Amino acid sequence: MNCYDYKLLNPNPRPEDQLLNSLAKKKHWRQCIKCSNMVELAEGCYHITCRCGYEFCYTCGAEWKNKKATCKCKIWDEHNIIREQPQR
Repeated sequence: MNCYDYKLLNPNPRPEDQLLNSLAKKKHWRQCIKCSNMVELAEGCYHITCRCGYEFCYTCGAEWKNKKATCKCKIWDEHNIIREQPQR
């Protein structure tokens, strides 16, 4: 049984899952659509390679194929990275 099948059997989310989803939303984490692992973009471009090997756009979740984006999102946002640097 995979996660999808379990969710069909039990449509009410567990409190732990609700807390994780709330934290993920607050921290702007993304979930890999192939393996459901949470992914955080700490630095660099928006091309993500999950630990399962699935590649996707961090902005919209679209799959990358042959090391190329299948979406029209920006690959890099320098202003966003500069804005997120810690204050000294």
